[in-house]
Amino acid sequence: MSKNNSFVLDFILFLFCFYFVFIIRFVRFVFIIRFVRFVFIIRFVRFVFIIRFVRFYYKLYIFK
Repeated sequence: MSKNNSFVLDFILFLFCFYFVFIIRFVRFVFIIRFVRFVFIIRFVRFVFIIRFVRFYYKLYIFK
């Protein structure tokens, strides 16, 4: 009985550790994806802004 009980406890502990590691990896993965998406959006917005700015100056230069 005691041996069986300790086996169950070890198994529960193993499952808990596995689940915990899985959650940590999943959270990290989601965080990395969100961070990358955020950086990509910032770069894209900056790129579009620079292009518009350059076109605006180009038109000013031409009409001068």
